[in-house]
Amino acid sequence: MTRLSHLVLFAMLFAAITLPASEILAGFSLQDYEGGLQLGLWRGSLEGGYQFEDNQSSSSGTSFTLSRNRFDEVAEIANEGFYLIDPRFLAGSAGLDLDFFQDENRGSAGSGSYSDGTLWGYRFDTALFPQWPENVAFFANRNQGVSNTNFGGQTNTTTSGYGLVARVLEDSVLKDHGIYYFSSSLSAREQESDEETTQLGEKYQLDQQRDEVDYTAEKGFQTADLKFRYQFDNERNTGTSRSNFQTQQFQLDYSKDFGLNLNRTWSSAIYYYTRNGTGGEQQNLFVDESLHIQHYENLSTDYLYQLQYNDNADQGATVYQFAQFVMNHRWYENFSQALNVAGTRQDLPNGNTESYWIGGTDSYSRGIPWNGSFFLDTNGQYEVTDNNLTSSQIQVIDESHLATTTPFTLNNTFVIAATIVVVDTRGGSRLPCELNVDYLVSQLGNLTQILVVPTSFVIKPGDPLAISYTYQVPANARYSTTTKNVTVGVRFPLIDMSYAYQSIDQSLLSGEGAQFLVHTRSNTFNLGVHHAWEGLEAHANAMYQEVDSSNVSFDMTDLSQYLSYHAPWRILLGLTGDETFTDYTSPRHRTKSYSFQLNGDRALGGTGTASLYASLHNLEDSEFPTQKEIETGLRINFTFGKLRIAPTVLWYDRTWSNSETRDLRFEIRVTRLFY
Repeated sequence: MTRLSHLVLFAMLFAAITLPASEILAGFSLQDYEGGLQLGLWRGSLEGGYQFEDNQSSSSGTSFTLSRNRFDEVAEIANEGFYLIDPRFLAGSAGLDLDFFQDENRGSAGSGSYSDGTLWGYRFDTALFPQWPENVAFFANRNQGVSNTNFGGQTNTTTSGYGLVARVLEDSVLKDHGIYYFSSSLSAREQESDEETTQLGEKYQLDQQRDEVDYTAEKGFQTADLKFRYQFDNERNTGTSRSNFQTQQFQLDYSKDFGLNLNRTWSSAIYYYTRNGTGGEQQNLFVDESLHIQHYENLSTDYLYQLQYNDNADQGATVYQFAQFVMNHRWYENFSQALNVAGTRQDLPNGNTESYWIGGTDSYSRGIPWNGSFFLDTNGQYEVTDNNLTSSQIQVIDESHLATTTPFTLNNTFVIAATIVVVDTRGGSRLPCELNVDYLVSQLGNLTQILVVPTSFVIKPGDPLAISYTYQVPANARYSTTTKNVTVGVRFPLIDMSYAYQSIDQSLLSGEGAQFLVHTRSNTFNLGVHHAWEGLEAHANAMYQEVDSSNVSFDMTDLSQYLSYHAPWRILLGLTGDETFTDYTSPRHRTKSYSFQLNGDRALGGTGTASLYASLHNLEDSEFPTQKEIETGLRINFTFGKLRIAPTVLWYDRTWSNSETRDLRFEIRVTRLFY
């Protein structure tokens, strides 16, 4: 708290420095003085809500039942646009909400609980000199809530925060007088979040406190732009996951157009990140330099250099460098070519690796009868890699992925599964994840797949994940990689067809480690049908792929459908579907996935809507437990003057491994608005 108080004081001093007294008094005249505090527009609402839930869940042979009745009486009041003395001096808004609830739960074997109380929250926002390019804003907020989760769980959250933001904008008179050069913003804030989730008889607690400072400065020139940003974060996690760490981030971006007719563009980006605390120290530096030259209308070249420096606690430092030259030339409107020459060098604690390559692409298209077009795309690349390592293992730190409901594949091959470490970086945190609790790992030949467990307390759908691991390469070897791609197809108003061929061949030129090299052939066929009538639009696509590799071979079929219909009586119907079948022959492995969703929307008069939906998602994988989810619901929302009524009915059935839950929910909320 003391550190944040110092940061807020610093922000206030920054604001005072950038707001001289003469400029303050110039904004308004004492003749306009209205005196005291003037309130703005009052708004408010009274709401009554009722929620019923009937849940039946089971896990590992243990059954749970839950019947919930909840009543809420919610009152909200807000004042928008109040000001002190003059709207140009200090203006803001504030609001308060109170939720008086009564919650009765009846569980298995006659167990039950009753609770009542008050959930409350507020918001307060105010700005000093809000209409000026030099201004200061203060904010504070608090919110409490209760939400239902998958598999019959419930999450109680309390979030609060306060902070201050000082700004100097583009048209500031301070820059005209030479006092200040940049447009900038400085913010200091403290945030606290307490979250408790109960699910399938288990409890997970996540309490976070965070102090943040964020400073941004930028300057626009006639043909250039400059931007700088600094961020500081002091985070403390308590509860089930415990950690304390501090991070600092520096980012500098510069771009400039120059040359004859401004045909050259130089872009530069420098990013530095440091972290210390729980988990050890970490430093990352990223430099990105690029130059684009438009020689002629149909000829351009690009030059790129990148440097990455990573230093993680007890793992040593790595340096990665990448340089590339690309030339694009369009011979005719329907024929273009590109040349690509590049190289990389990676310095590791156990040696270094180098690679360099040359490649090219061709793209050709032309019109054909029946309003169609023919296209042919080819590309090829020859690469030489030279490894000089004391061991065959390379460490990867914080590879980025998103948490999805289907398995995703790590970027590198020959991963050592025992070295995989997953953390959830939601909101800038680093929440540790546990194998077989939060995620599962499967290895198919030289590929490694990860599946997020749906019952995970830590990982939420769509969360960013940072994955660290070790993979294997030839330690002392020089080898080549030859890649060839050809895609040919036709497009018509009603149908699209294409065929793609790819081959990847690696050959050992010297040294040892041929077992890590791969040879791959793939054939991909696509067929699409699409058409639109007056109120009907339909798309269907079929894809079949054969992959034959020295480590992984499979056949995959993917079918997708989309249908939209504008029916009479203001009804919109939509149907989407996707089915994927994958049969691995080496190693033996099969997956099937189905996904269907139906939506129906209808306008109710001019002030309401009714939405009906139903969905089915199913994933069968011989390496992972089966997932199945069926959900259907109806949401209605309509308004009579200042009265709003919103009933909702929801039913779902979800299965994961030996856990299953069925849930029926009904909710109705009636709100009376005042303004």
